[in-house]
Amino acid sequence: MTEISTTYTTNYFTFQPPALGDWAGDKDGRSGTVVSVTWDDTLGDWLIVVDPGVGPMLELRGSRITGMEKPS
Repeated sequence: MTEISTTYTTNYFTFQPPALGDWAGDKDGRSGTVVSVTWDDTLGDWLIVVDPGVGPMLELRGSRITGMEKPS
């Protein structure tokens, strides 16, 4: 798996997707460790799969991300 380091700009908003291993959370309060980052041309958005630590993997959309943090 390769890390994606592309940015895109829409409506004056620039989003740098998280790297594998980062923590990411969305507007719905779902969060976890990033295990996959993929651009979806059909949706025109990043699909970010996170491992919450308990339960199934979660798919977050880049446009709904509210927080990201590098591991310490």
